[in-house]
Amino acid sequence: MAAVFGAILYFGAVSLLAPLIQRAARRNPIITEQDERRAKIREQRHIFGLLCGFSWIITWRLVTITQAVLLSAVPGVDHLTVLVLGI
Repeated sequence: MAAVFGAILYFGAVSLLAPLIQRAARRNPIITEQDERRAKIREQRHIFGLLCGFSWIITWRLVTITQAVLLSAVPGVDHLTVLVLGI
């Protein structure tokens, strides 16, 4: 249950940060078509960085590391069963 709640918080944080990134990418006045392209590229780069950061944080979460240790430490654990149950 905690993993589900954590995933909801991650998506919530991304949905809160994305509009801030979009606003920051367009803070300079857009006059020409080239300015518009630069703003789109800047926005894409920042959102890509945000998503990369959030994908890496999952590998460092304590719950994820603990789950990997428990799966390797407890003999006879069926990995498929754990995957299906979502534990």
